[in-house]
Amino acid sequence: MSDINFCPHCGHDLAMYQNNDFVNADNTADENLLIAVKCVIEANKASTSLLQRKMRIGYGNAARLIETMEERGYIGPAIDSKPREVLIVSIDQM
Repeated sequence: MSDINFCPHCGHDLAMYQNNDFVNADNTADENLLIAVKCVIEANKASTSLLQRKMRIGYGNAARLIETMEERGYIGPAIDSKPREVLIVSIDQM
């Protein structure tokens, strides 16, 4: 794993995610994805604007995180301009 031990947003121990979807090909935790998942679970909705505000990131990074979460089944598809449905209730469901 990388130098990251705990998620700065939620405090989860990142070592527990070493062998799952939160780890990149180079075996480092994708800290931003963990934070994004935590944000959408807490808000019970997912949108790029939510991630931009909560994480203080740009549109491109927020859009990439939304696409990744949709691909992995954490959030539902886009329907009009409404926030996406969150399909998981806990980060521990991963």
